[in-house]
Amino acid sequence: MASVHTNPDGSRYQWDGQQWVPLPPEPKRSGGRVLAIVIATLAVLTAAMVTVTSRAVWLRVTSGPAPTSTRTGSGHGTSTTGRDGDRTPAPAPDGEAAQADQSFFVDWLPDLRAAKAPSWVHQGTRMTYYAAAASVPQSYHRYVEDEQGQWVDPTTGDKYRREDIQSAAGHGYNEVNVAVLNDSVAALDIRAYGLTDLDRSSPVTTLTWGGVVGIPGAGSDYWLAPEVLADVPETVTDDLKVVRMPYAIGDTQYSSLWIQSLSDRGNHTWVYDLDSGMLLHTASATQGPPITGPVAQGEGRDGSTFLTGSTLVNHRQLSLPWVDARAPSWIASATHFAYEGTVATGYPGTSPVVLDASLAIDRTTGGTDWARYRLTRTLYSTVAPSSTEGLERIDGPGQVGAVWLPPDALGSLSTGDELDHDPVTNVDVSVADVSQTDAGFSVTIREAGPGEVSEITYDGQTGLMVMSTYQDLHLSTRSDFRLASGLP
Repeated sequence: MASVHTNPDGSRYQWDGQQWVPLPPEPKRSGGRVLAIVIATLAVLTAAMVTVTSRAVWLRVTSGPAPTSTRTGSGHGTSTTGRDGDRTPAPAPDGEAAQADQSFFVDWLPDLRAAKAPSWVHQGTRMTYYAAAASVPQSYHRYVEDEQGQWVDPTTGDKYRREDIQSAAGHGYNEVNVAVLNDSVAALDIRAYGLTDLDRSSPVTTLTWGGVVGIPGAGSDYWLAPEVLADVPETVTDDLKVVRMPYAIGDTQYSSLWIQSLSDRGNHTWVYDLDSGMLLHTASATQGPPITGPVAQGEGRDGSTFLTGSTLVNHRQLSLPWVDARAPSWIASATHFAYEGTVATGYPGTSPVVLDASLAIDRTTGGTDWARYRLTRTLYSTVAPSSTEGLERIDGPGQVGAVWLPPDALGSLSTGDELDHDPVTNVDVSVADVSQTDAGFSVTIREAGPGEVSEITYDGQTGLMVMSTYQDLHLSTRSDFRLASGLP
């Protein structure tokens, strides 16, 4: 009898001695197929909203036709042109401004280099965006060669196992804090919060920290000097659209500039308020890489579509006691701090699993009042290899949760002082404790919300973090670290 193979999807093939020949399908039995949509926080939620913009996208933007305004050239502009036609070199960045991250807006609009920060931007300014992201599969399976697989390629006889391509989505808030604003740079601290449920009023927990260094006239993507935006001409091409049109957030109407880059692989959009220069909204829709290898009958090779969106929901000025104080004098010379501690995880009613852990904080660059740090956390286990994860962040006086605080401001704090309440995340900042120590005194700053609680203890003389505790009330995890080595 000829061999007949039935795949899990019901397709049947018969071996005729030379090849697998498809057979008519068997009559369908009753039954339904349920597709489950998994709601999970995506890494892209942070990457897309923390102003990580594809260079390829901006090469398409900047390679378009020269604007018919006071700027000329291909858009990578290193000079400006006055109305009388005289070319004037764009100002070269000074030593600190040279540490700013590459900005394709600045490359496209070089007048931003000489622009001042908008009047509403100060050290301690906070912008909060509601952010959402999703991965939408265009094909639902990939096939991996496996001798034990249940799927057979009818042309070769090779066996495969089928892996599902999951859809996923997540939402939360991105907090953008102006950690430092001086004549050379605008250093931004960015914290991504994830909502623990579908409801936007549900508790939030911190997903990750990040940061970016811009210049006063262009706080990365989060603001562009309005006097420069006012002179950007409208453009409509196959690759780029720049138009002026209204934009509404709730009941508030804005006169805005829309910038949209389009390509075969997707599109990116930014919407700026023309009056203030503030980023109001950004969105993208991009196509992932195609599926390689075999596919089943009726299934395609298109990669997943990635959708992101972020809209301004709040803008305010923090009134922290240290927001305008001087940074510690040692931030340029102290480049490495080591902390030791534990990380515990568990479920309510069960004993937690406690792992030894270490935290290394290394300064990679910075100025006299800000620093970029690389944080590396390692977990140790007696039954598995150690695991390490890291991130980069920006620290300055205009934020909460930094590695250091300006020591000049710590002496005025008292236990119980209420310092801030955020109306979006419902996180309260307060002084949990002020205590005398052998070296002088310490101050513990507490951040507490419905989803998480953190406490950081700072040495009152130096401003350095000497101890930290973090609790995720949703996942029942806790981490504790204490300074092991740092300042000489």
